[in-house]
Amino acid sequence: MITEIATFELASPADLSDPSSTTRSTICAFLTAVLATDGGARAAYFGQSAENPDTVILFIDWDSTDAHHRFLASPTHDDLASPVLAIMNRTSPSQIIHLPPISHALLGEQADINVTEVLFYYFPSSLTDEDIAAIDVRMDVLRPSLESSEAKGVFEGWAEEEDVVFQGLRGEERCKVWVHVVGWEDMAAHGRMVGGEKFEDSREMVMGMHDLKGMVMLHTALVKV
Repeated sequence: MITEIATFELASPADLSDPSSTTRSTICAFLTAVLATDGGARAAYFGQSAENPDTVILFIDWDSTDAHHRFLASPTHDDLASPVLAIMNRTSPSQIIHLPPISHALLGEQADINVTEVLFYYFPSSLTDEDIAAIDVRMDVLRPSLESSEAKGVFEGWAEEEDVVFQGLRGEERCKVWVHVVGWEDMAAHGRMVGGEKFEDSREMVMGMHDLKGMVMLHTALVKV
């Protein structure tokens, strides 16, 4: 089992927390149809970024990355995806990555998790195994501040992909991606952690890594399909 995380931009503003939203209905219908196929999709969640509501994020569990790729190449995908493509801002690149399975508790199925934080850290695709091991060690400095905070759970790991497009200061770059997914009771709990001295010291150490090309953070209240 793996978890796909996909993000894309909406062509027009929409409130996905509103059950009457046609955009929400379009996304729900697509994910429901994907789960109903025999393509290997097992669970799906969606939401929008609190920081930028035009950004939609999807979490989909698949039997394997190969199963997802086979589905993407199938005529069934093309038929089902057409309405979603119509609501997407096609001038802004979407992102699809695959990770080890992410606990559904972090995606809102645990009663005291109402906000899911997702952080994408972008590194050069040319990283060696030694580079990756060194980054893993540096990322460990964030763990104490998370463990002593009000975080309800944490996932961390590398995406399978080695050529994810990141638009940085030097233009478009191909990257590997380290991902954090953190469950919070609310945004205030997250705010109390980032306001602490321990977190700020750890953050400066991570953000100071010379190989780091950039980071994207978003918070969302996910809806299970």
